Amino acid sequence: MSPTDPCTGKALERLERVRYVSGLVLGVDEFRAEQDYFRKRLRRHNLLLHGWGIVCGLGVTANSEPWTVFVEPGYAIDQWGEEIVLDVAQVADARPHCHGREHCRLYVAIRYRAIPASLVPVPAIPENEGEQVVHYSRWIDGYELVLLEQCPTWEESAPDGSLGDEENNPWIVLGQITADANGEVSVHRCRQRRRLRLD
Repeated sequence: MSPTDPCTGKALERLERVRYVSGLVLGVDEFRAEQDYFRKRLRRHNLLLHGWGIVCGLGVTANSEPWTVFVEPGYAIDQWGEEIVLDVAQVADARPHCHGREHCRLYVAIRYRAIPASLVPVPAIPENEGEQVVHYSRWIDGYELVLLEQCPTWEESAPDGSLGDEENNPWIVLGQITADANGEVSVHRCRQRRRLRLD
């Protein structure tokens, strides 16, 4: 098997799920294990049965405003099998990256990002040193859309299996753009844009 073969390492790990029995005391660990089991199964299914890349949409076009690029809604699966959904069109600003240069080249990229939501009070318990605190009670499946000066590679390190820490999720390249000193943006064909064919 080649190093880029998805049928290696974490993809083939045996998964563990909670076995519910009468009298079992359920705590945070059991609920996390339940979520992790189904998330890991879905990731493995996506990656091994479908592969990774852009499934639909996520087209990149120059916007009518200077320095800006338009990204259309769409859906992708990343190199770890995570689903990325861009539900509404987004506009990215190239100006901060160009720093007054005559000509700059940037890559439009997206990756999965879990977003905490729904702050709720948590009762005073020993783990909180006896004080009532506020915690997020939900995760929203989100994304991070950026312009990068260096093109990320397709070969990303495999996930370590920890879910909820998306600091190192791999990027999906959506396109390549250039901007001149006047802010005129051009979109170029990008060989790093990878489509996932499901037919």
